[in-house]
Amino acid sequence: MTYDERDLEQLLRSALDTEARRQGEPAGDGLARIRERAQRRRRWSGWMKPTLALAGAAAVGAAVVAAPQYLTGSDDKPGLVAGASNRSAELSPSVSPSTPATPVLSGTPIGGDQALPDMATVWPYPSRRIGHDKADGDVASGRYPDLADAGKTAVDFVASFVGDGQGLAAVRLGPVAAGVAMQVQRKDGNGEVVPVSNVYLVRVRVADDAPYVVVGASRAGMGDTLTIAPPPRLRGTATVTVTGNVRRAAPDLTGKSAATIRVSLRESGSPDDLGLGRDTVTVIGAGPQTWSVELSPFRQLATPGVVAAWTTDEKLVTEFVAAPISP
Repeated sequence: MTYDERDLEQLLRSALDTEARRQGEPAGDGLARIRERAQRRRRWSGWMKPTLALAGAAAVGAAVVAAPQYLTGSDDKPGLVAGASNRSAELSPSVSPSTPATPVLSGTPIGGDQALPDMATVWPYPSRRIGHDKADGDVASGRYPDLADAGKTAVDFVASFVGDGQGLAAVRLGPVAAGVAMQVQRKDGNGEVVPVSNVYLVRVRVADDAPYVVVGASRAGMGDTLTIAPPPRLRGTATVTVTGNVRRAAPDLTGKSAATIRVSLRESGSPDDLGLGRDTVTVIGAGPQTWSVELSPFRQLATPGVVAAWTTDEKLVTEFVAAPISP
């Protein structure tokens, strides 16, 4: 219970009056001493209220700072691309993982836990709540054995679209909101690290050993060479247009280069494409070029889904982005 200044004054007056009647008329300077104590109490309460408010604000701030570390844990040890440690350190200053696909904590609390709001996810389940209910069993059964490892989960997510044999690995970028960002990488033919995508994940419960689910993926901080616009809502099997931008450094004096973007529509966690398309665009100069792909799902989504877009260098992935889509 809280009181304002008038409430405190009335309580003090009532208490003093009651005490005075119980004790009788104070002798000598007793009444003056009682009034002096009442004044001191009022001054003390006026000083304590803002002090306690500031202390409460500081405690809330400390809890907000500590929450991401508590949710993500501190024991992630994802596999590194061989020799990538120094290279990833060079990339880190330009990486800004908090910009895109930051987890949106807008859902109802899972199991009544205010620290676990539900949210849409893209792999291997369509929501954090479903991951909360199923992930432990799927880890134990071997269906998704590596969900407790953020690095392996990020790599498995990208590989589920672009295929195995890509030589993908991941390095940790750091906490983002209530989750963690992992950068998926590979090596090119010269042994140089190719940063493919920033993948964003959250745990399905508050525990250092809890499984992860993927929220989305982007290339923020890598020059945004490939971006995907938020996909529109699906309406049954009607055709949906997915768009985005692509940038390229002009390879020759013509100032032009080509880029082929592959796009897939799936239900979250499914290995099957409900829609698949591509667009090849000519990029002129260093400016962004818009790409557009029309997808016609052969059946209606039973759950929220995911749209992924990527480019390849011969057969190996070079860029990858993904975003949730709702039926």
